[in-house]
Amino acid sequence: ADGQGSVMMLAGLVDWAEGATSTDDPMPPAPAPGRTDPITATVAAVGSAAKRAGGLGVQAVKEIPSSAKNLATRPRQTTTEAVRMATSAARMMRVHREPLSPSMTERGTTYSSRTMDVGFGPMRAAAKRYGGRLNDAFLAAIMGGLRRYHELHGTQVGKLRVNVPVSLRIDGQDASSNAVSIARIELDAGEEDVATRFREASAVVAKARQEPMLPFADLAADASRLLPVGVIAEVAKTSDITASNVPGLPAKVWIGGVRLERLYPIVPTMGAAANITMLSYAREHCSVGVSMDDAAIRDPEVFMECLAEGFAEIGATLEPHPLDPLAR
Repeated sequence: ADGQGSVMMLAGLVDWAEGATSTDDPMPPAPAPGRTDPITATVAAVGSAAKRAGGLGVQAVKEIPSSAKNLATRPRQTTTEAVRMATSAARMMRVHREPLSPSMTERGTTYSSRTMDVGFGPMRAAAKRYGGRLNDAFLAAIMGGLRRYHELHGTQVGKLRVNVPVSLRIDGQDASSNAVSIARIELDAGEEDVATRFREASAVVAKARQEPMLPFADLAADASRLLPVGVIAEVAKTSDITASNVPGLPAKVWIGGVRLERLYPIVPTMGAAANITMLSYAREHCSVGVSMDDAAIRDPEVFMECLAEGFAEIGATLEPHPLDPLAR
């Protein structure tokens, strides 16, 4: 399952009311008139982003059978579309020789994990302040933190290559399926102006979502299996960061009578120096899970402190003890 599918499955495993037990009806009571039950709200919340991208994938698939007919009746337009798809494929499948970071260059076989807590309200406020979305705030904060990390290591950083999962999930799709494609974008971590970072994140991600070949990325992935494993691994290592923002459960839930305080996403690095994934919970917390390649980032505590400063820089007030959620 992808991130959204995992949240949808989790919604069916937890209790939505205090005092519920495993012998109770797992479904919450019928909602009052004008209100939505929590599970429906969860599916709606995690599917909102998918609806924006899903239409692109569905439309592209629908157009495949008519390609041959179009070539006979509209050769010029069909040829233009073919060139557009080929150009998009070349952009998405371009092979890079090395990561863009001047310091996070090594890759190993193990990684370390850390977590961080940021308030959901402050993140939303920061996004509104700069005229962007929550995902724009997330990426702008990460880039600010990475700039600080490179400065501490005596290097100047410019653009970094970022893996961004893009959902192509459509309504009614099985939660256990994977409906995510990976867009590889470049963002300027050296940019000090927060507003500029917001605008760049919004524009670059929007452009990546519109790649004609994005819905067919899985086909390219299947074809890549014909390549030697070592080649695939080396290509994956040319990404600097993987960054993912996953909408989580919209309300507080319980497990076995115990209230769930936080949800932390711990995700493999996917060949990058680090995977930074943010998962919202109850519209109160944004819990961030960070997996760091031990060879690329040898000082994980410093890396986490720099990320925390990046969130603070955009105005997203950190929760008490943001790097140690169990301190309370």
